[in-house]
Amino acid sequence: MVRGGRDGSGRHRRRAAHRDLPARDVRGAGVRLGKRRDVAGGRNVRPAPVRRDDDTAGHRSRRGDQDGRRPVAAPGRHGARDRLRLLEHRPDGAVRRRPDGSAAARAGPQRAYDVHRAAAHPARPGVSVPVRQAVLLPAGGALPAGHVHYAVNILYLSDIRLPLERANGIQTMETCAALAARGHDVHLLVRPDTRIPPRDPLAFYGLPPDPRLRIERAPVFGPPTLRRAGYLAQALERLLERRWDLALTRDLGLADLALRFPVRMRPPVVYASHGFAPVRAKMLPSMGSKSRAAGASKLARLHRRERRVWRAADGYVTITNAFAKELAGLFGERRRVAAAPSGVRLDSSRTCAPPPRTGPSTVAYAGHFYAWKGADVVLEALALLPRVRGLLIGGRPTDSDLDRLRALARARGLTGRVTFTGLVAPSAVGPLLARADVLALPTVDTPYARYTSPLKLFEYMAAGRPIVASDLPALREIVEQGSTATLVAPGDPEALAAGVRSLLDDPVRADRMARAAFDEVERYSWARRAERLERLFDEVTGTS
Repeated sequence: MVRGGRDGSGRHRRRAAHRDLPARDVRGAGVRLGKRRDVAGGRNVRPAPVRRDDDTAGHRSRRGDQDGRRPVAAPGRHGARDRLRLLEHRPDGAVRRRPDGSAAARAGPQRAYDVHRAAAHPARPGVSVPVRQAVLLPAGGALPAGHVHYAVNILYLSDIRLPLERANGIQTMETCAALAARGHDVHLLVRPDTRIPPRDPLAFYGLPPDPRLRIERAPVFGPPTLRRAGYLAQALERLLERRWDLALTRDLGLADLALRFPVRMRPPVVYASHGFAPVRAKMLPSMGSKSRAAGASKLARLHRRERRVWRAADGYVTITNAFAKELAGLFGERRRVAAAPSGVRLDSSRTCAPPPRTGPSTVAYAGHFYAWKGADVVLEALALLPRVRGLLIGGRPTDSDLDRLRALARARGLTGRVTFTGLVAPSAVGPLLARADVLALPTVDTPYARYTSPLKLFEYMAAGRPIVASDLPALREIVEQGSTATLVAPGDPEALAAGVRSLLDDPVRADRMARAAFDEVERYSWARRAERLERLFDEVTGTS
């Protein structure tokens, strides 16, 4: 194709080249993104701009997808719109991109459903409608019920090693897998695993392979500061490639950096907040970090960063509704905000059946052993329940918190009644929880607890066992006192022991609450979380 300049008639040679190329070589029936607005094939319909097909020889990028190919993106509002994208309808109501000129695109007559005009039109080669307004349907097909979501190309930026045993790693992988399962293309950029040979993240988390989910490990090394700088450089290089519909991250510093670029150079940035940075910085020493508590100047700097990202992000995700309201009170109201709690993986064959009641009853806790998580409160409560055993799931052998809890168990005379499992695979947590009689979530009332949506709460609900949890606003958004959980005063061993005793003394009521929570958790699967994110993505990309 001739680039730039003018021909003898004064017209740009590029347009002349477009006009002279036969449509059948590069076009198939479908929906195209561009400036064409005539969906009925009327007069003055300009041919769509031409680019090479993804399978054209020589269409290579210096660093592209797994096969080395990368589509050419055309400038748009965010500089990340592919002007010749074809779509195909999916059974779940989403649409998928197809390479131009594919056999499927030319297979037969199709219809383009114009969502805004609520009308169907024939889709023919050379006739286009905006991709943000149309769904491609098979001939004779009907528009799926409910809201139609569009498949988007997502760059997920997460400066963590993968696989990671902590909740951050689980939530990141499950979110990416759920979005990919719903038809979105997800490119996840992480740091390398520290194990040699590196572990497979999908196998570690028990997830099936999905061609729509690609995991790239940024080549970073050295001390933490150097690793951070290397990851930021790699992330920005990916961000500015102009082939993404949006970028998603829960990294506040990275989001702040990305939002400093003009919108014409970058895709829309969606920030997923899992806590208020100044509060987290103050609590770092109590969260197992070797860092010192942040000083006043750093806290002020983090506060300004939170304000900038809240005001500038193209989309904003909070982990709870209460957190969204608190941010709005601090920094003012904003549009395109979604509350998307954490989730849980649900097996279609799961059942809610209480374990056989033989021998002593067991109270289980799963998660980290940081002081604010409340594992100490579980041990103190067990000291008040002489006929009840304890099961504490989690903790690495080198964790100082695990040593502290073992010492507390010895001091309270619980050595023979408490089992510490140590670190277990995520897939093994559920079966352990299902064997317990009561599950404890004794989160302590700290500033950081206002922003938490603990994964283990949803795992508890999915296990089908009765729950005793701290009475905190973030937890009350998910469970209800007396219906799906027993809520007790946070940080109070006597209150926790009383809550456990009330459930053990009334097994019928306990089983009824367990069943209610088991049914309620259907609303909090990872797939449902992906649906909540999709609604925000529609607003951000202009497809709503």
